[in-house]
Amino acid sequence: MNKIGHTGEKIAVKYLKKHGYKIIERNFKLKCGEIDIVAKQGECICFIEVKTRTSNSFAEPYEAVDYKKQKKLYRLAEIWLSMHKLHNALCRFDIVSVLLKENCVICEIKLIKDAFWL
Repeated sequence: MNKIGHTGEKIAVKYLKKHGYKIIERNFKLKCGEIDIVAKQGECICFIEVKTRTSNSFAEPYEAVDYKKQKKLYRLAEIWLSMHKLHNALCRFDIVSVLLKENCVICEIKLIKDAFWL
């Protein structure tokens, strides 16, 4: 992971904790991909994708989570839930969009709950 991505994830974790999320796991990796953050908010398991950019000239960071990425996250979430025997758990997909200035100073953070459904 590059410096900007790593910084964005650290910022996202701090932000999520401040907003009542309990972090369960970070960087859940399989050959088919990775879930940046698995957290719990209330009774809901949240699969969180963090997108960090230093500019929104072309698009907002969250716009990088396209349909192909959503399908991959959905498959990974199914595996994670199965591995933890949480087949009937309430869950959702959130995105944390982090926009940084070039010196990694926070410019803007957006939390998008229920960002997508498949």
